[in-house]
Formats: sequence, structure tokens, C-alpha cells
Amino acid sequence: MYSGEKISVENLNSIGADGFNLYDIDHIYPRSVTKDDSLLNNLVLVKSSENRAKSDNYPIIPEKRKARIAFWAQLKVSGLITEEKFRRLSRQSSLSEEELAGFINRQLVETRQAAKAAANLIKQLLPETQLVYVKAGACQRLPKPPKRFQISQGSRHE
Repeated sequence: MYSGEKISVENLNSIGADGFNLYDIDHIYPRSVTKDDSLLNNLVLVKSSENRAKSDNYPIIPEKRKARIAFWAQLKVSGLITEEKFRRLSRQSSLSEEELAGFINRQLVETRQAAKAAANLIKQLLPETQLVYVKAGACQRLPKPPKRFQISQGSRHE
């Protein structure tokens, strides 16, 4: 997607001379920015050397973008990539502060939803267990746990 070189299906799981896989799945918006694992909009198959060169940088460097934009446009017109994926690949500007804040807010919502689901599961599996909710700031003031911490039916702590 970034180099213009053909990807051989036979070599998808092959290791290169450098000891790395020949190919990687890259996140167009870097994982350091957002946890978007959307195949439709954020993931692309690339040579691993291209992925390592791109690293956590966004947008894609101008030389690569200019060399590949016609190909990406052809993929979009053919219905092989979404408009959103094309927009992310061809974008020239960095992510704005508002966009970054939006990513963080969505991740916080997802984290809260996951915590609620985990709490509900614990309540179902261990109805006799009392869950105690603690705010993040309070966790920072807690003493370090002992070297060994064990929870059993009798809630024994050592």
C-alpha cells in the first residue's frame, strides 16, 4: 500500500533476511494515537520495512503519498477501499487537538463500558463478592501491595 511493490500471497507468512516478517498490518492512524483496529478504515497490508519506516508518524510522508495517491484513488473508485480509508491515506495535515481529544474521549467511554461489563460478569459468577469502586486519584494514594497477594473463598491476603 505504501511502496507500490506487489505483495505475494505465497509469502504472506515469510520471514525476510532481516529476521522480520515480510509483511505487516499497519494502522494508518497510529495505535499510539487511537486504538482503531477497523479493517475498513484504518488497517492496511504493507511491507514490514515500510511499516517500520512509517513508525507512529502521521500523516504519511509527502513523497509516499504523492507516489501512491493515484493508486489509492483507483482502489476507492473500484470500491476496494472506503472513502474514509482513502481520506486517511491521502491526508496532508496532522491530526488536530480536537481530533486527538475525540479519540481519548471515545477510548474513555469504551473503557467505562468494559469496566461495567466486567463488574456485571463478576457479580454473576461470584454473587457473594462485594465490588468496591475506587476513583483513579484514590488508587495513586494506595500503599504498594505486598509481594504476594492471594484471593480465595475466604478472601485471605498475605
